[in-house]
Amino acid sequence: MVAFGGAGPIHAAQLAKELRIPRVVVPPFPGVASAMGLLVSDLKRDYIQSHFAAIEDASVDEVQSHFEAMEAAAGKELEADGIPVGQIRCDRALDLRYSVQKYELTVPVADGALEDSHKSRWRELFDARHEQEYGTRASDQSVEIVNYRLTARVLLPKPSAREHPRSGEDPRGALKGSRRAYFEEWLECPLYERERLNHKRRVEMPYGDLREFISALDGSHELRRVEEAHWDLEIGAIAELNYERRGPALLFDRIPGYPKGYRILTNAVETLRRSLLSIDLPLDLGMNAALEAYEKKIASYRPVPPQVVPTGPVFENVLEGAGIDLEKFPTPRWHEDDGGRYIGTGCVVLMRDPDNGGVNFGTYRVMVQDKNTAGLYITPNHTGAIILRKYWEKGRSCPVAVSLGQEPVMFLASAPYLGEKRGVSKYDLAGYFRAAPVEVVREEVTGLPIPATAEAVLAGEVAPPEVEARPEGPFGEWTGYYASGTRLEPVIRIKRLYHRNDPILLGMPPVKFRGATAHFGIPVESNYIKEKLQKAGIEDVLDVWNLAVPGVTVVQIRQRYPGHAMKAALAASGVYMGRFVVLVDEDINPRDPEDVLWAMGTRCDPETTITILKSCQSSALDPRIAPERKLKKDFTSSRAIIDACKPYDWIKEFPRTNVASRELRNTVLEKWQDLFPRGRKQPAN
Repeated sequence: MVAFGGAGPIHAAQLAKELRIPRVVVPPFPGVASAMGLLVSDLKRDYIQSHFAAIEDASVDEVQSHFEAMEAAAGKELEADGIPVGQIRCDRALDLRYSVQKYELTVPVADGALEDSHKSRWRELFDARHEQEYGTRASDQSVEIVNYRLTARVLLPKPSAREHPRSGEDPRGALKGSRRAYFEEWLECPLYERERLNHKRRVEMPYGDLREFISALDGSHELRRVEEAHWDLEIGAIAELNYERRGPALLFDRIPGYPKGYRILTNAVETLRRSLLSIDLPLDLGMNAALEAYEKKIASYRPVPPQVVPTGPVFENVLEGAGIDLEKFPTPRWHEDDGGRYIGTGCVVLMRDPDNGGVNFGTYRVMVQDKNTAGLYITPNHTGAIILRKYWEKGRSCPVAVSLGQEPVMFLASAPYLGEKRGVSKYDLAGYFRAAPVEVVREEVTGLPIPATAEAVLAGEVAPPEVEARPEGPFGEWTGYYASGTRLEPVIRIKRLYHRNDPILLGMPPVKFRGATAHFGIPVESNYIKEKLQKAGIEDVLDVWNLAVPGVTVVQIRQRYPGHAMKAALAASGVYMGRFVVLVDEDINPRDPEDVLWAMGTRCDPETTITILKSCQSSALDPRIAPERKLKKDFTSSRAIIDACKPYDWIKEFPRTNVASRELRNTVLEKWQDLFPRGRKQPAN
């Protein structure tokens, strides 16, 4: 009996067929979190089913006894096949994805038990599936097959911190709302259908905290643990390389110089699949379907205010005075030329507007200065900087709280990746996307509502810069550049430090972003620009896409009248840190750089169809603004509008393209499938 970790039941059957293995058993486990398949020589389906059918509604003790029986049976089967195995173990753990308890049976297979030909064929099939889903072969990304194991998991209701079913009660009584409905559907589902149901709804929102999201990542095969990586540059470089390769989320532990359990999560929501996981959308959506689902969710927005609770896990450790020590956390130095260690990259910085009392939070960079002081830099035009100046103008310090590890939807609302909604409480926005109120507790020092389940929170105040400022930076920013050197910036005087046992920092270090997305795998900025154009009354906006972040926005329209293209371009030119707005016709795919460049090269006349706009709002992080202008606080730049549409006044006389029509393409593709297998990427028409 040989188990291939990472192969789902369907893939296991395909693999067995390719390897000419005569018998395949896909065990009807009530949830296969590792989604493995078994390739066996002689193991009866009814043997496995009899065990798992018996424990469907069993007690914990009964489950344990069944697993002990399985341990013995599995060991005998392996020995009968002549495969040397290591120690078989049965572990009990929490699986927060389903609000259940999980029992895991692991049977390690010794090295050399698998034939090289099987490993080679497995690699080929894995590559093919990886290429179909991600566009690259796994071997190109240095993916290694490192483990072969049999893992069986069984789902039972898990008593949560607030829902403790008493012994002997129906476990479903501990579940409420959508979780109960899902669990009842799961119970009624035939055993062989449960894997499909688990794939359909791999996790259940809302996540209670960052740890539950990590559990969901793990259960969806989107997490890899990394040990012994150094905080000084190594973690940052690994995260950057992982981003470029579209790898899994990474959880760093055993960081040299720090206790085991003091961890850092990076690359949390960078891919499409992990982004869908973070905002409760189906994981099998493609990019177009994901954008459509996101647009519908944004359009249906209703505020879900936070819920104040008396206490939370964030208070597991409360430090003040001499006990405050920022240096206890394994804060990375992310980039080679960074001026220090930045603890706040995926953070949420909370403030209260002194004029209207509203609570605002944003994601700004926070640098470790010493044990009880942190540097804070906010671009001058951001809301946080405006609030700071309001306090300073009154001669007051600004109360500030910084959450350093929270479920990603809070970061997404903060950054903001969930839409630019002026006047909308970000707590309300996060609550809407997580389908439940964010639980908050009142922090004593600042009076601010902080996430009750945050991993760590700094609480203090920011004095006016003339009272206290320290050197801050440089820092490698989201533009892919060091946009500034070391400057005097305000600091947070930390008066209280809260953290959970074994805290986890959420790291979102800026890198040179590639394509239309940055930290979030759904290109929501493109959606925001499209929504803005539609609200401005621009007709027939078909699509908007950022070919580069920041700087290059492509707008696809169906021209209706003279000046239509310029009207759309002017409406799109106010994009933050924008540089170029390119207009294309409906026959040009705005998401295909080659198609856009072809339109620019054949439909744009540089003398008459390129327009320059001056004195547009930019940012202090703009690498193209000269140093002397930055010293004068002149954060403006120009924009270029490139009209790559056919000239409207003679559009009907514009030469036709020689590209085969969509109808002809579809006919040929259908007839000649041996030449063009389904799934192979075809040029867009």
